Amino acid sequence: MRKVPAASLGFMMAVGLSMPMVAPATVDPFSLPDDLTYLSLEDLLNIQVTSVSRVAESISGAAASIQVVTAEDISRSGARNLPEALQLITGVQIARIDARQYAITTRGFNGSIADKLEVRLDGRSLYTALFSGVLWEAQDPPLEDIERIEVIRGPGASLWGANAVNGVINIVTKSAADTHGGHLTLSGGDERRYHLLARHGLELGERGDLRVYAQTRKIDASVQADGSESRDAREISSAGLRADLSLNARDQLMLSLNGQDTRYDNAGVAPDMRETVRGLDLIARFTRRYSADSDVQLQFNYDRLLRNIPGQFGEQRDQFDVDLRHRWAPGKTHELIWGAGFRRSMDDIRNSDIIIFDPASSSLDTFNVFLQDRIRLSETLTLTLGSKFEHNDYTGFEYQPSARISWLLSDSQTLWAALSRASRSPNRVDRDLAVPSVGLIVNDSFESERAKVAEFGWRGRLGAKLSLDLSTFYAEYDKLRGFAFTPQGENFLSNEGAGRSYGAEFTAVWALQPNLRLWLGYTYLNVDFAAYPGSQDFNIAISNQNDPRHQAQVRLVWDPTPRWRAHAQLRYVGPLLDPGTKAYTELDLHLSYALRPNLQLELTGRNLLDRSHPEFNDGSGANIERAISAGIRWDLR
Repeated sequence: MRKVPAASLGFMMAVGLSMPMVAPATVDPFSLPDDLTYLSLEDLLNIQVTSVSRVAESISGAAASIQVVTAEDISRSGARNLPEALQLITGVQIARIDARQYAITTRGFNGSIADKLEVRLDGRSLYTALFSGVLWEAQDPPLEDIERIEVIRGPGASLWGANAVNGVINIVTKSAADTHGGHLTLSGGDERRYHLLARHGLELGERGDLRVYAQTRKIDASVQADGSESRDAREISSAGLRADLSLNARDQLMLSLNGQDTRYDNAGVAPDMRETVRGLDLIARFTRRYSADSDVQLQFNYDRLLRNIPGQFGEQRDQFDVDLRHRWAPGKTHELIWGAGFRRSMDDIRNSDIIIFDPASSSLDTFNVFLQDRIRLSETLTLTLGSKFEHNDYTGFEYQPSARISWLLSDSQTLWAALSRASRSPNRVDRDLAVPSVGLIVNDSFESERAKVAEFGWRGRLGAKLSLDLSTFYAEYDKLRGFAFTPQGENFLSNEGAGRSYGAEFTAVWALQPNLRLWLGYTYLNVDFAAYPGSQDFNIAISNQNDPRHQAQVRLVWDPTPRWRAHAQLRYVGPLLDPGTKAYTELDLHLSYALRPNLQLELTGRNLLDRSHPEFNDGSGANIERAISAGIRWDLR
């Protein structure tokens, strides 16, 4: 048996590209109009989601393990970025690596280049063809503009395609019609040095609405175990607009344009130079509504990414996506959804003596079609059958079917089950990466990783004050990525192993009082991976199962007076297998006071139980510090 070079494992994280080596009796004038804390549990379960079937349906009847974070949840929690908002969801594995990077996934395979989670923002995939993951440190939409975040734990590939192996995160922003007037957010603190957001929304005559924004923030560096400061501080600025236009009685057009500039300190770069990521994205979505049961949607996305790690790596990437979806009901018992899409991802990479992509420039095309039929078998039983069929330039044809069934046991309880097949297509790192210093050579025969997953769940209300949601799953994986070796001592990325995982996610919401609500969440995950017989890569088990077996959270939302609002979240994360991150428990608190209905003062504390601690040790030795910040939110109507 031969050990995979540690430098190779470290580089995989580096190129992934960011590692440096119940309604109250009276109406309260201070409560917000979209305050979901005071919705009944029944109303909470009837929140409409679109991620499971790509059409609106209530959470209560969805045949998937799904949970939603609302705009009110985000506001009350004091979250200031997407990862912090996602910490409100049971079962999402979130580890802050340092001041710049996050490791985020669901149901395993976490890391800085986690590649089995599909993330979409207003229908635009945040996926990169470089490593099939998300550059979380470069994603910074204004949280004040988010309407909801839908999270599916489990496969969504039959609708969303390759990459949606273990989950789907669907971020939906508010219509411009819902954000009229001005808004200002200003905050600062010891770790969140400053954050400024300015936004304005207005009507465009009788035909539509427009929203524009600009924001900037600075995050202080993390620390080492000895208390010395790491060189990983981050500054990020962004600006953009969204227009929602009504062309006529049945046609709507949404246009969105955003630009972003991110600058990092990087310990692997010369002190007088900084790593940079600059991006531009455009969304154009046309929707025609024929009837309550029929509509068509056409969306075009364009993304440009410019990334520079001085002396190590540079990347220019242009990506085009076209997506068509059509829904209609040919009969009383069928609801058909079909669609097609095309993606072209073109890159030009600046190689160095350290990192080489061969070829340095590429153009990768992906075509897809999908079909889904929701069949109403009876008043209480619904069967959903569907599959996505994709063709990519690396492995050719892939099919990803699913079957889901939901059974309404009563008005307040639903039983559901699902069988799915999903794949993770190769990317540039899998096929085209070479690192001469550690003998890593390219392998143009890397195949898709595959998963077969069975799921079973129940959700419902027990009386007027308690709701429960339980999901269980069993997954088998094949052709997992690992290292193979040549007789000459070189190594390359290859499909080296297989394994299984199983677990459960449990969420309870308890309305203790009209102004007091408690959330409980628990996740159990067991993973067991191994190399194929004859493989020399005995690290594959470690590198693919660096996930906590147990996670738990307790979240309390309380309005002690009409002007005061409080949010507390206690989080427990179990230990990681490698490289030995210990279990930790942390407490986040957020208080807000309404000076006026449109003006709030805020105080936020995160990681309050420890001065600092590691959450995901990637070799940099970074510890995440306690953070205190204060700020204001002012709506200028």
